[in-house]
Amino acid sequence: MIEYSGKRMTSALNTVAGHLLNARTLASHYADGAAILIWDGSYELDEELLSGAVGMILPSFLDPDKRRLASSLAEFCHLPTLCISPSFSGADFCEHSSIAILAPSEGKLFVNPDIEAITSYLYYRPYIIRKKLSVLSMQAPSPEGCDGIVIQENERLVDEETAYEYFCEIADQNTGVKLVAKIPFSESKDLFKARIRALYRAGVWGRFSLLCTQVKTPARAIECTSLMRSVFCSLEGEHREFNGFIKKGICIDTPLLLLEPPKHRILDFFCLDINALCASFSGNMDLDCCEIEKYIDTLKKAALADLSLCLNSPVPPEFIERISPKEIYANAALAEQMITWI
Repeated sequence: MIEYSGKRMTSALNTVAGHLLNARTLASHYADGAAILIWDGSYELDEELLSGAVGMILPSFLDPDKRRLASSLAEFCHLPTLCISPSFSGADFCEHSSIAILAPSEGKLFVNPDIEAITSYLYYRPYIIRKKLSVLSMQAPSPEGCDGIVIQENERLVDEETAYEYFCEIADQNTGVKLVAKIPFSESKDLFKARIRALYRAGVWGRFSLLCTQVKTPARAIECTSLMRSVFCSLEGEHREFNGFIKKGICIDTPLLLLEPPKHRILDFFCLDINALCASFSGNMDLDCCEIEKYIDTLKKAALADLSLCLNSPVPPEFIERISPKEIYANAALAEQMITWI
């Protein structure tokens, strides 16, 4: 085993393991399993490279501008990243497809780890303290006690500047309040990107999260996350003032998405539209959460993201306890009712 120390470049603290690969190897023929990407600036950090990596290593000799770009993209994708000292040379390890453990909280990279490192860093699981459940109102003004507001889709946001002014006005009226902006993944990709650009820019002024709606299928989910990233890269290249690190999620309201959710690392949460899912699975409007609970449980085990629930009618408290969402979005009356017993 060889141990290296480095500087953590992103806020991601999760320990990851995978094959230590350079960009050329990962891009050309490595498709199976997880990869810790060694990026020396010679390849473009595109969607394919980033989606195939679970972590990233940046050599200390990397050009500062390239290091800043790589760190920003890694932060956007929640990739744990270390900048390693000059003593590190990844060429030999890449040739032999070495296994490595990247432990960002310790600032350590273990190449060909021994059993002690594997046991210490991969099998240790700290106790998880459950965070307080937040209730957000889907109507403004929100009832007293709510943690925030869900901003509904607005068809009048026909261009970037109109959308930017709209989101800034909401942020100004709700200082310090959680704001979840629903942006539909419309057929017009230019319009979708314009609204995302506006929200990223307004994210400097308010506590925004992005919730993409009308995604419907796994293929559209892939396209949606790709456009989120392209907007980030575009604003980064323009040196605009923006916050592309706001929480980002996708609304899951079809059986297709529940059974095959997107696995892209840039997603922070999935919002489960419980009423829509129950209706789709049962074929009627009767709310029977038991019909979908087993599928949600499978999603919880596989997802890297938090879960939120969108509710239009009451559900049993036991259901919410078992699902353990981080946030609940409900109409004002239901939100007020839920605050009393959560």
